[in-house]
Amino acid sequence: MKFSEIYKRYWPYIRGYKFQYVMVLIGILLTVTATAGTAQIMQPLMDNMFIKKEAEMLYIIPALLVGIYVIKSLGRYLQAVYNTYIGMHIVSRLRENLLDKIVHMDMQFLYTNRSGELISRITNDIARIQYFVSTMMPELVRESLTVIALVAYVIYLNATLAFWALFVMPILIFPLMKITRRLKRLSHRSQEKNADLMTRLTEVFNNSEIIKANATEEYEVTRFKNENEQFFKLNMKSTYTSELVSPLMEIIGAIGLAAVIFVGGQQVYSGSMSVGEFTAFLTAVGLVFQPLRRVSAIYSKIQDAQAASERVFHIFDIENEIKDGSISLDEAIKEVRFEDVTLNFSDKPALSHINLSINAGQTVALVGQSGGGKSSLVNLLLRFYDPTEGTITLNDRNLKEYTQDSLRNQIAAVSQRVYILQDTLAANVA
Repeated sequence: MKFSEIYKRYWPYIRGYKFQYVMVLIGILLTVTATAGTAQIMQPLMDNMFIKKEAEMLYIIPALLVGIYVIKSLGRYLQAVYNTYIGMHIVSRLRENLLDKIVHMDMQFLYTNRSGELISRITNDIARIQYFVSTMMPELVRESLTVIALVAYVIYLNATLAFWALFVMPILIFPLMKITRRLKRLSHRSQEKNADLMTRLTEVFNNSEIIKANATEEYEVTRFKNENEQFFKLNMKSTYTSELVSPLMEIIGAIGLAAVIFVGGQQVYSGSMSVGEFTAFLTAVGLVFQPLRRVSAIYSKIQDAQAASERVFHIFDIENEIKDGSISLDEAIKEVRFEDVTLNFSDKPALSHINLSINAGQTVALVGQSGGGKSSLVNLLLRFYDPTEGTITLNDRNLKEYTQDSLRNQIAAVSQRVYILQDTLAANVA
């Protein structure tokens, strides 16, 4: 799934925060303006204050510097507060919607997917998305605008020097693309392994009595240790890869600065550029590479959130195989009939060619060994599953024609009595 496609999926969640995004934009503009002002103040600092020794600059420059950082701090505060609000609120809604989607899925889906896997989607994957929505995405916008503003500023100061300073930027694209592709693959594997850990822990805690009764504590700990070790190795591979971005940027940035110092120094010697102008330009170039480095680092980390988003939206995209009917079951149940009903779980048969008719007032006991299909028969009435073959009718109407809520409300009390009776008979037979 491409980043643009993921953004479209987030759009219904994002569009409801117009005021908050306006405040974030104001904060970004304040920060970008103050960052550019930091470079601009270098020219009067060097030319007017130190070289020409204008006395009033002793008061003007410090006051301007304080003002610049007040503006910058205010901008960052606005971004932090409103970004956090947006991110946490979006994630809260996303988590609620994901749980709502899961609990309304077919029982086949819930049985097929491990509980640890589903818990991981709601907790771990959503947490990674929260970091993306509330921190990385706004920071990516801010730093990108900062880069654009500073690049425009350095071109305005000196187009020739700007060429030598920025010619290294295209060199970054190829290795960055290679790194991000690898990070995305590793992130997918890491999140899947985290789900395995959650599943392993769920199994241990849910079966603690059985584990102790069979004295298999060491065996379970060893299984968890192996899973945990693989999870650690995957995370370290991601770290080895992602941490390449920063030193790569440092080296390439140093090459660009070296070219600027060499060419700019010649212009200062020839008198075509003042010391203050060169200092302002050098400061601006240095400031360009800081947000550019952060943009590269953010882009590499976005792969982790992108992989988490794909896993979450995969759940949203799954369609229930059991479709709801249109008729509400409001009348009393008079007859239930199974006609040549077969039920398979994957390739494993649970029921085979069942023919059964039950009238109102009859008492039916389901007796048999564990796994014999007693619960499956009742679950078919509740439409937890639909028959693989055959039909089930209720009051001479196909069960599929009724709405699931009305059907389950009517059958719930009956099925509960059937479960109690079958458990009682099974205990007596045993």
